[in-house]
Amino acid sequence: GLSRFFPEARAPSSHELEAAVEAIFKSTDLDNSGELELEEILTFGYRSKGIRALLSPFPVTDTRVFEALVHFRGRETHRERLRMEQVSKVETEMKSKLMLSPDPIVTTGTRQRRQRPWKEPAVVTKPKVFMLWAVFTGLSKRN
Repeated sequence: GLSRFFPEARAPSSHELEAAVEAIFKSTDLDNSGELELEEILTFGYRSKGIRALLSPFPVTDTRVFEALVHFRGRETHRERLRMEQVSKVETEMKSKLMLSPDPIVTTGTRQRRQRPWKEPAVVTKPKVFMLWAVFTGLSKRN
């Protein structure tokens, strides 16, 4: 397509194109996650001199430059949540396949409360505490 507008332009080889794409991807992927998030793409667009030069023939009235990373709602993206759910599911399946003997069922974050033979006091007040202190102090003095 470029040769129609610029007859002397030569198309880059596949190796040159791959190297250029890799360099742009590395400079765009700020958190080195291997994936481009929307905020990284927008930040690259704001900071890229090449894109600004490409768009320079189209005049704009707003000349502000936004240098800060654009943050969107929440730190965890939808894609990350889905990935973590998939990892958790695969991990659970793998544990059940690798189980040599019946392991106890692990509950995450919830503890079973034991049944106690006594009732928990509804409210511990100062008069109740004083009464118990007086009873036990009196009993200890008798012995």
